[in-house]
Amino acid sequence: MSNLDIKLFVEKLKKQYTDTSKVITFKKYKHTFEIEGITIAATFGSTMGLNEFEGENLIIVGTPHFPPSKYLLTALTLNLITLENSNDVQMQLILL
Repeated sequence: MSNLDIKLFVEKLKKQYTDTSKVITFKKYKHTFEIEGITIAATFGSTMGLNEFEGENLIIVGTPHFPPSKYLLTALTLNLITLENSNDVQMQLILL
């Protein structure tokens, strides 16, 4: 998201934001939101095991996602795909 996009988004978010709003977003956007007076309750990756937001309305900004390799490895582990017949899957072998 470019700086212009994030600023426009912050302006739209401010219209819905109240002092009791709980916002969860990416860590890299936390500072941008806080400069505008929006308090970040948590960031993606730091919410695992938190039950303090149970039953509350939340504003979620962004979609958490994993690196593509994690999805590929999960599919391979679950035998959903095989390397032999997956022409669409690109994988780079890295030797350590």
